[in-house]
Amino acid sequence: MSAGLGAPLAVTHRCPRCHAVLTWPASAQGAITCEACHAAFPLIDGIPSFELSGHDRVRAFFSEVASRSLGSNIAYIPEPESPAFKRQAHVYAAAVARVLGRWVPYGTLVLDVGCGHGMLREFATSHYRMAGIDFVFRMLPSARAQGYAVYHGEATALPFADNQFGAALCTEILNQYEDPAAEVLLGELSRICVPNGLVILSTMNRASALRLLVRFARRLSGQAPMDVPQVSRTCRSVVAIAERHGLLLSEAAWLLSPTRALTFSQSCSTVVAPLATNYFVCLRKRSDAS
Repeated sequence: MSAGLGAPLAVTHRCPRCHAVLTWPASAQGAITCEACHAAFPLIDGIPSFELSGHDRVRAFFSEVASRSLGSNIAYIPEPESPAFKRQAHVYAAAVARVLGRWVPYGTLVLDVGCGHGMLREFATSHYRMAGIDFVFRMLPSARAQGYAVYHGEATALPFADNQFGAALCTEILNQYEDPAAEVLLGELSRICVPNGLVILSTMNRASALRLLVRFARRLSGQAPMDVPQVSRTCRSVVAIAERHGLLLSEAAWLLSPTRALTFSQSCSTVVAPLATNYFVCLRKRSDAS
């Protein structure tokens, strides 16, 4: 187990490059080192930085959003905030809190993958032991101030050893990943969870009638692709990917945006799917999954 500044949780960290166990420094001036591949990862203001890839267009987009949203208590809202956008962000945050409270027992060690500023704030840190990781560094001090143990790194190369977290929360991150990176992401979420642990994932609903109309309108108008990938998937396709990594559907929840209404179902088939802009899935890791 690691110890020292920047590592308040009793978890084992592994090198995101070669997967060997890491050695934690005794002070903020040191670096986290891998004796196997000799990689060194700095502590920046006490926050471990495990960044691997370059500054791609997704990272650049969210870095720009972050530069305009520091001080906001809602993740990824640029300033100035429009009342409609702010209201919808609160709706979504309330939905995340509701499904987390329904599916994850209080006291669980939870990793928030793509935590941003720490959207769940007091709800999460008052009921769970929260760690958060994001590839935009400037959002992490705000999440840390909310009570998260924070890490700078990649969702597709998590710096944690296998089978440690009771739950992994990943909200609206999957839609930023095209295939095959989405497959890698689901594999990482499964890997770091304990057997019978949970992966709580939300993403855009490809079966949404509203989203179908928007896609059709964009094609008709000849609009250029968005600045970042926005890959919508059906619930069934996400569950199919998850099953390949030892994750089985426990329950789904459908967000009837712009209202706060959530509808729960035991399968991916539900009459409300065309009305839901986004959905959540609660995936349980098989007890025999490694």
